[in-house]
Amino acid sequence: MNQLDLSSWGVRGSLVIAVGYVLLLVLFRIVRVTSPNLKQLGVLLVFLAAVCPWSMPIEVACLPTQTDEAVMDAPPNTNETLVEQDDFDLLSHSELSVAEILSPTNFNAVASEATTDDFSHSQSVRHNLARYSSNSLRLIWLLGAVFLVARGMCRYLAFLQRTKNKAPVEPHWQSEWEQLQKSRLATATIPLLATQILGPMLAWLPRGLALLVPAAYWQVLTHRERRTILRHELAHFERGDIARSCLIRLLSLPFWFHPLSWQLVAWFDEAAEDACDRAAVGNSDAIPYARALQRLAANPPAITLALGQSAQSHPLVQRVRRVLNPSHQQDSVMKSVFTATALAALALASIVQIRLVAEETSPATVESVKAEVESLEGDLVQLKEDVEQAKKDAGQLKERVESHLQELKELAADPNALSAEATKLVDELKAGDEASKTEASQLLLLEKIAKLDEADEKLLVCGYLAKESSNEAVRRKAIEIAALMGEDGLPVFAHAYESLPAADRLFAVDALAKNKETHAAVFARLAQDAEEQVRVAAVTAGLKCEEPLIFLALAVESNEGLADILLPRLAILEGDDLRLALFAAALKGPEKFLPEVVTKAAELKEGGYPIIAVVFQRKTPESRTAIVKAFAKSAKPLEKLLVEKTLTDEDATLREAAEKGT
Repeated sequence: MNQLDLSSWGVRGSLVIAVGYVLLLVLFRIVRVTSPNLKQLGVLLVFLAAVCPWSMPIEVACLPTQTDEAVMDAPPNTNETLVEQDDFDLLSHSELSVAEILSPTNFNAVASEATTDDFSHSQSVRHNLARYSSNSLRLIWLLGAVFLVARGMCRYLAFLQRTKNKAPVEPHWQSEWEQLQKSRLATATIPLLATQILGPMLAWLPRGLALLVPAAYWQVLTHRERRTILRHELAHFERGDIARSCLIRLLSLPFWFHPLSWQLVAWFDEAAEDACDRAAVGNSDAIPYARALQRLAANPPAITLALGQSAQSHPLVQRVRRVLNPSHQQDSVMKSVFTATALAALALASIVQIRLVAEETSPATVESVKAEVESLEGDLVQLKEDVEQAKKDAGQLKERVESHLQELKELAADPNALSAEATKLVDELKAGDEASKTEASQLLLLEKIAKLDEADEKLLVCGYLAKESSNEAVRRKAIEIAALMGEDGLPVFAHAYESLPAADRLFAVDALAKNKETHAAVFARLAQDAEEQVRVAAVTAGLKCEEPLIFLALAVESNEGLADILLPRLAILEGDDLRLALFAAALKGPEKFLPEVVTKAAELKEGGYPIIAVVFQRKTPESRTAIVKAFAKSAKPLEKLLVEKTLTDEDATLREAAEKGT
């Protein structure tokens, strides 16, 4: 998921939580849904809909404006609709010529004369400002999530510390609890622990689940009252409320900043307590259970006054009133069906994206396409800046790898610098007996190597095996270990890559592609491999990396012969990346690929018009055939004008080629 998608996901999720909260409020307060399970299901579905990363786009055509209708109704060759045919050369406004843009030996020379243009400069400033603001918000969001997780862990550790203050357990307390478990679970598996003040509660301790009860409180309860509390806690176990609580908090964590998210979690917990209260009361124990809750509410350790709460406002008192005056009844089938339908509608609506489109009713004009060309030129200017920075980063990365590789060589020359464990492994590798060179023994050594604490020692042995081992499985395992280490593992590739067989180099490319942090420059370097299959794999991996356009620029600059591999695979890209890559390919890509560029640009609909305009100026017969073939049956004014212009070109060769596309 790229940065833009992550931001859109967060906004959509926040909106889903707000709408879901209102829906549940209506269901709980107006429809009066009382089932705890339905309440919990409602909260769970809201959070699942909020975190769902998938979307289902549905395009809805907009009604054309009066101006659009006039444009469509007018003849395509009049001044009222478009400009004259002679003005169709969309790049005539620019000082940049096709020959000056994107030479195959230097992809980074794109639009060099446009760097002083006010439009391009302001666009670059806005782009950088937006990216800085977006990154700042993401950092704040991440820090908030980390803080909440850390706080939760600290509270749990503090809770575990307090559980050490145990009190003696009366034999009949343990007997009551075991008998209840055996009657419901067939076996007593959960121990009962008495504490000074904690409980009553079912808790997950390092040794497993345990029921904690405060000794002083437990002593004042009657047998019947204790039994109702025990039934309540056993219901938590039977329902799996600890796991449910962890799940709902995990789902709500990405939306920690949303106040309604906290309220939904509170509703979820309240529903769990309601369900267990019902289990505790049963058919005839409402009064004993209410007395037990009242005593718990009056117990000073159980009540916090930090927020000004009193015994009468304590939540336990509200539960006492609910137990003694049950207003809920079993939800009717109609009410349950209505609730389920409403929640399903919310879940469906959360993944549906309504897109208002006007491609069919609001045709583009030459002026709008000119503006798109300017925008793409500005994007190329920004790309040039990004590529320059990437080249600096790649240079620094190369220096770090070379320096690290030299350090590893020095480490290998000084056995005294290795740890005892690493020295033992190296001695086994250098041993002359055949047993130490078998595939099984070396794989066993690699398993030990992967567990070494010192990264340099791990790299040293992996580099040796990747280059020197005669066993393919051993070499590949060493490569895989190095690839998982990210940038730190690159010295292994620098040391062993050139000596590897082609099949192993192909494996190395795939291993590096699995690491999302691999720099685009690494794939650009691998794309220079002498083996075509390896080059193809490196190109595919580069186009799928985090910065595909950076890879594209670096790869073309270092090897202009890659065009035969690169251009047919541009379809790997998506969205704006694909559009900008096709625009660059249209400017100065090999002529034999221009028909394919036209085909891909036509699939972008109006978004591909600037690309088609550049291809049109290239004046190649094959591209003219492709243009007419793509738009010959189109009813859109600009596309009809394009076909007409192509079929009436002054060059007879181009006209004949265009007629082949009809």
